[in-house]
Amino acid sequence: MKTLISEGGLEHLIHDHEKYFAHKRISDKGEIVRETLGKHVELTEKYFNILWENKQGDRMLKIFLNKMFGEFSKAAEGFLRKMIGGLPLFHDTGKINPGAQNNNMDNMEIEDDGRLTSCINSRHSLISAILYIDYYLQRLKIEVKKKEERKLLRLLILIHGYLIARHHSDLYDFNKFLSDLSQGSGKELMGYFRDGMISAYKPKFVLQVGDIQLIQRDASGMRQSFSWVAEIYLYTYARLMYSLLVASDYYATTEFSTGKEITDFGNLDDIQEWVKVYENTELIQSIRKYQKEQYPKSPEALKNERNINVLRTEMLCDAEKMLEDYINSLFFYLESPTGSGKSNTALDLSLRLINANMGLQKIYYIYPFNTLIEQNIKNLKKIFGNNDKIFSNIAVVNSLTPIKKTEAAKKAEEETEQSYYYQKALLDRQFLNYPVILSTHVSLFDTMFNSAKESAFAFHQLMNSVIVLDEIQSYNNKIWGEIAYFLKAFAELLNMKVIIMSATLPDFDLLTDGIYPTVRLMKNGKKYFNHPCFARRVTLSYELLDATAGRERDEVFEILEKHIQKFVPEKKKILVEFITKESAFLFFQKLKEDETIPCDIEYMSGDDSIAERSRILEKIANAQNGIILVATQVIEAGVDMDMDIGFKNISKLDSEEQFLGRINRSCLKNGLVYFFELDNWQKIYREDVRLRKEFTLENREIRDILQNKDFQKYYEKILAELKKNRNENTGELGLDDFFHRKVGALKWPDVRERMKLIPDNHQIMEVYLSRKLQDENGQMMDGQKIWTEYKELIQNVTMPYAQKRVRLSEVRSQMNYFVYQIKQNPDLNYNDKIGELICIDNGEKYFIDGKLDRKKLQGEVGDFVDFI
Repeated sequence: MKTLISEGGLEHLIHDHEKYFAHKRISDKGEIVRETLGKHVELTEKYFNILWENKQGDRMLKIFLNKMFGEFSKAAEGFLRKMIGGLPLFHDTGKINPGAQNNNMDNMEIEDDGRLTSCINSRHSLISAILYIDYYLQRLKIEVKKKEERKLLRLLILIHGYLIARHHSDLYDFNKFLSDLSQGSGKELMGYFRDGMISAYKPKFVLQVGDIQLIQRDASGMRQSFSWVAEIYLYTYARLMYSLLVASDYYATTEFSTGKEITDFGNLDDIQEWVKVYENTELIQSIRKYQKEQYPKSPEALKNERNINVLRTEMLCDAEKMLEDYINSLFFYLESPTGSGKSNTALDLSLRLINANMGLQKIYYIYPFNTLIEQNIKNLKKIFGNNDKIFSNIAVVNSLTPIKKTEAAKKAEEETEQSYYYQKALLDRQFLNYPVILSTHVSLFDTMFNSAKESAFAFHQLMNSVIVLDEIQSYNNKIWGEIAYFLKAFAELLNMKVIIMSATLPDFDLLTDGIYPTVRLMKNGKKYFNHPCFARRVTLSYELLDATAGRERDEVFEILEKHIQKFVPEKKKILVEFITKESAFLFFQKLKEDETIPCDIEYMSGDDSIAERSRILEKIANAQNGIILVATQVIEAGVDMDMDIGFKNISKLDSEEQFLGRINRSCLKNGLVYFFELDNWQKIYREDVRLRKEFTLENREIRDILQNKDFQKYYEKILAELKKNRNENTGELGLDDFFHRKVGALKWPDVRERMKLIPDNHQIMEVYLSRKLQDENGQMMDGQKIWTEYKELIQNVTMPYAQKRVRLSEVRSQMNYFVYQIKQNPDLNYNDKIGELICIDNGEKYFIDGKLDRKKLQGEVGDFVDFI
C-alpha cells in the first residue's frame, strides 16, 4: 500500500508542538500522565493507515473516482490521498486552543488571551476543521491543474473538514456546517487566523467566507449532473471517511489509556480451517457423496422424489454451480421454498465466496427477528461448536448495541477529554471485530444510516464482507427502492457480496433500472416450488375466512374452538396463530379452560426467553398425544417445528407462506391449514401496499398464487405500484428528491428518518430481568451472578483478547435466558445498564406462571410490540 501520509507530522504545522497535550490519565500510582498532541496524532495516523490497508482502501478509492469522474489524473488522485491522510493529521490540531490546554489538560504553560475561548470555549474540532480546509485549498491550487478535478476535490475538502468538525459529535446537516463557516463562529475563527492572532499555527492562513461560498456554488452546479447512484457514492465515501477517522481516534485513545495496542480487527484470515470443519460434518459429507454420485437428478426422477433431504441437496448443488459461474457478481438471490434448507445453503455459499480469495474478510448473517438468530446460532454451534477457536469468533450482535449519548454529553466529552467513554464504547463496538456476525436488519441499518456517531463508528467494518440478508421484504415496502439502490452502491464501493434469501422474494432489479443485475442462484426455481413436497404438502381451506369475516372476537373464538375440537381425538399437533398478543393470550386462556381438550396447550410469543421457547419446541417434538400451540407471528421464522393442522389470522402473503412452512414440514403426512379473519392487520403494518384487499387472501387470484407458489407474479404487481408511487414520484416522497436533495447533500438526519425500518413509536428495547430459574437441563441459573460476571468481563482491559472472546461468548449465551423485548420506554426504572441493555433486579415479580406480564413492566401494550 502507498502511504497516505506524505507531508510529515505536526512539526510542519504547530510551533513548539511538543508543549501541547491531547489526553491525560491517572496512572496506577495515582499520578497524572499526559499524552502529547504529537504522540496522539502519531497513534491516530498509525491506526488510520492500518485500517486503510486492512480494509483495502486503495481499491475503494479507485472505484469511487472512476464512478464519480471516469478519468482522473495521477496528480489529482495523489492529492486526494494526501487529503485523506490529512484527516488523522489535522483532526486534533484545534487543541492549540489555549482554553483546551488550560481547562482540559491543566496545561498552564499555554497562555490564554481570551480570544479563542470567547468564541469557542474549550472545544477544538471546529478549529481543526478550518485549519484543514485552509491548508488543502491552498495546496490544491498548486498541485492540481485541471479545473473540473479541482471542483470535485474542493467539495471533498469541505466534506473532510466537516467530518473533522463532527468527530466528537453526531452527523448533522452538512449545510448547517457550511452556514456556521459563513455566518457563525467559523467566520469569527477565520478572522482570528487570517489576522495572525493565533501564533501557534505555522502556515499562512488565507481562508475567507467567499471561498466557502464559491465552492458551494460550484458543487451545487456539479451535483446537478450526478445520477442517483453517484449521490449514494458521495454519501458512502463521506460516511466511510468519518468511520475510519472516529475508529482510529478511538483506537489511539484506548492505546494511551490502557497501554494495550489494538491488533485484531476481526477478519476471517483462517478460512481454510473453517471450510475444513464445515466440509467434515456428516451433513456435508453426505451432500458431497450425493453430488459426486447422483447429482443432478433427471427432471422426471426429481419430480417423483419424495425424500425432502434429496431435494435440499439438489438445491444446494444448483446454487453452488450458479455461484461458481457468476462468482464476480455483487448481488445474488437465493429463492427457494420454505423448509428447503436456505440457512445451510447460505453458509455454504458464504464460505465459498470468502474462499475464492477476492479480498473478502467477514460474513454477516442478517435476520428480521432475534428468533432467527437464535435458530441459526444453534445450527452454527452444531457445525463449529467443538472448535473453540472458530466458535468464539462468531458473535451475536443485537441487544448489545453501542452506547448512546446525548449531544450535551458529547459536547462535554470534547471539552473535558475524559477517556473512559472511549474505552467503554470501544469495548462495546468490538462486537463488530468478529469474523462472523449474526445480527438483525435494524442493527445493520443503524450502522448504514443512523446519524449517531456510535452507529457510524462501525461502518468501515462492512467493507470486504459477505452479507446474507434473510427476509428483507418483511419490512414496509415504502423504502424498497431506496434499500435496493443503497445496497447495490454499497456493494460496489465497499467490495460487498450480498445474498438475499427468502421463499417469497421480490425482484428488486425492477426498482433499480438494471444497475448491477442480480444473479438468481436457483436458475429454475419453479421445479422446486411446484414440487409436491413443497407445493402440495399442505391443503388450504378458506371456509373459516368467510365464516369469521366481520365477527366479534368472542364469536371468532367460538368458531375456532369448535374446529379445533374436531382434531383433538386424532392426537394432532395443532398451531393457531394470531397477529396480536392480546388475542393470542386470550384464546390460549380460553382453551386452557376447556375441559374437553385433554392434550397439552402451550402459548408462545416474542416475550418468551430462549429457554422457554426451547422447552415448548422440545415438548412439541416429543408430543405423542397431540398438542396445541397458540402463538403470535414469532413462529413464522426461525422456529423449527413440524405441525399437522394450522389456523391463521390472514395478513400479508409473505406471512401466509411462512406459516405454511411450519405445517407438515417433513412432508411425511397430509397437512391442513385454515385461514380466518379477526384482528386488523392494516392497523399494525400501515401504509404497506401488500395489505390492500386486492393483494391479500380476500382476493381469489392471490389464493391461486399462494397455492401455485407463483410469488413472482404477485410481486410484479406490488413492485409496479411502488415504482409508480415512489421511483417516479417527483415530489418529496419520490426517489429523485431523496437522492439529490437529501443523500448527496449529506442531510444525515433526513436519511436516517427515511431509512428507519421501524418508526420511533414502534421501537423496542431489551431488558435483562434478573431472577433465578432453571434451564432446559434443570440446572439453576442465578441472573444476578451472570450479570455481574458479564459486567466485570466488559470492563476488564487486561484479559488476553482471545480468552476474553471465549468468555464473553459463554456468558452472553447464559444471559439470553433473562433478556426480553418490550416497547421502548426511556423512563423505565432500572438498576444497571451496559450499552443499551438495561438490568432490572428482582425480575420474578413481572411473571405469572412463567409468562411475562408486560403490563406490569411497561403499562398498556402498543400495536407494534403486540404482534411479535
